[in-house]
Amino acid sequence: MSTFSLKQFHTQVRRTGLAKQNRFEIEFPVPQLLQKRGIFQGRVVNLFCESTSLPPQSINIKQQRIYGPAYQRPFSSDYGGDGISMTFLLDQPMDIKAFFDAWLSIIVDPVQYYVHYQDDYVVPIKIKQLNEKDQVTYTAQIIDAFPRNYSMLEVNNTSTNSVHKINVMFAYRKWNPIHRSINALSKYAVNP
Repeated sequence: MSTFSLKQFHTQVRRTGLAKQNRFEIEFPVPQLLQKRGIFQGRVVNLFCESTSLPPQSINIKQQRIYGPAYQRPFSSDYGGDGISMTFLLDQPMDIKAFFDAWLSIIVDPVQYYVHYQDDYVVPIKIKQLNEKDQVTYTAQIIDAFPRNYSMLEVNNTSTNSVHKINVMFAYRKWNPIHRSINALSKYAVNP
């Protein structure tokens, strides 16, 4: 006999609602070296984020056989592989594009090609899932994030009503979930 009940499902959805893809916000501070240079576009850039994803996580496994059938054992975690992509609308004065240009230039110097200290350019990024009342219900806190690259921007005389969007790929070390049920149970809880 099935344990699924359509009535219970409807009741639960009416009680808690469903998470909506379009209810999110991102938050990241301006990197230290850009702050020292007087570039403070962080809040404006956060407002112009059109889309992103909550990052994935997987457990790496290997097969082990002591006796009998082989079984799979975990040996490490992977927090997203190549990084996380964010798409930003661009403002008319191109301040958001200039912000990412400046951020990339403090990672690898565009003249002398040396790499700056990590503390100068990494930031924590928070991707927050919101409910219908704009309350945060879940947060993915991305640790040691920095932009790795951004997309080419096409200019075209026939695109009269189109707006520029820049796709930025962020590299990061790992991420932590922030949620009331996870943090209540975990000794490794991250403060929001």
